[in-house]
Amino acid sequence: MRPHHLQRFLRGTLVAIFLAVALGIPPAGRDALAQLPGAPETAAEADPLEPEQIQARSEALAADLARAESRLEGVRDSDERRALESQRDGLREVHGLLREQALLAQQAAPGEAGEETAAAEAPLPPPSAFALAELQAVQAATARGVEEREEAVAAVRAAVADAKARTEAADRARRDLRTRLADAAPREAPAIEAEFRRAELESRIARERLNLRLLELHQAERLRDEPAGTDALDAAIARMRKQLARGEGDLRAGLARLAQQEGELRRRHEAVERRLSTAELRLETLKRRYAASTDPGPSALEEVEAATAQRDAIRQEGTLIEAQLERLAEQTTLWRRWDEVLRGAASRADREIYAQEGAARSESLTRVRSQREGRVVDLERRLSLLRKRLASY
Repeated sequence: MRPHHLQRFLRGTLVAIFLAVALGIPPAGRDALAQLPGAPETAAEADPLEPEQIQARSEALAADLARAESRLEGVRDSDERRALESQRDGLREVHGLLREQALLAQQAAPGEAGEETAAAEAPLPPPSAFALAELQAVQAATARGVEEREEAVAAVRAAVADAKARTEAADRARRDLRTRLADAAPREAPAIEAEFRRAELESRIARERLNLRLLELHQAERLRDEPAGTDALDAAIARMRKQLARGEGDLRAGLARLAQQEGELRRRHEAVERRLSTAELRLETLKRRYAASTDPGPSALEEVEAATAQRDAIRQEGTLIEAQLERLAEQTTLWRRWDEVLRGAASRADREIYAQEGAARSESLTRVRSQREGRVVDLERRLSLLRKRLASY
């Protein structure tokens, strides 16, 4: 090695050692500083995502934070204090990232193998069109869950790519400053050293954020790869369809539940009718009192308006219950028809009629939904106006 190369190497190495000890840089940072031109390669590092490695870095971070807090004590110079507070805040950010990593690393292991098989062999409820519909609803929800897990993995992968790019950029900046510091003249070294200190901390934060994103990706992939139970549900639905085709089971339990719902709705409707009669009587009384008064004042008018709004709300409640009763009657018919189809009791002509009526009903429900969404917007607007009026008192 030529004399000027040797001098450059020794100067850079001494600066690196000084910064590693004086600034409390963790082992990974000291290794990075030691990687100056001509320095020996370090051994392969352990997996930073292992719980033991996260714990080790957390312990080193606690010591770094303690040193940072200690250096802050007694500092009077404002510039120096700001620099030390910035370093302390950066270390606290690292602490938060490590804490999140520890929580993710300790997540429970995936479920035991064989859960899918056990679910597939689980006893089915008594066969009926209602039970089959419940199984199919679970199947649809499970399929949506599988799609959501795939979307979650894709989102976390994008976050990992972004964190990796930021880490590489931070590492490049740190290496450039290390080289500048090694070559710096004595009067330039303090300013470059301060820049290097900030860059080292930013690099450390970026690495820990990348580690956190990688752990999030591992968790998202683990959840995605866990048995979703789709095969078990498919098998259960196929078994129940065969049972219904053989004439097993009936609709009595499901129809009894519908009849019970109808009875409850009718009782509620009767109660609403009684409340509506009372509200209408009160409104008529207030109107007559307002009309008979020579100087009713604003409060009397507001009483009439409030009573009108109450009457309208009760009337709307009754209308909704009537719509529910109507839909319940339609549901009973639909369940009976579907039961006929599942058991093979419906003729081809009946099936065509059912399909046409079902399509027409679907279009009608879509229109009703659109109308009710518009109604919700109108009610929210009216509610907002009422709140403003109440707030003005």
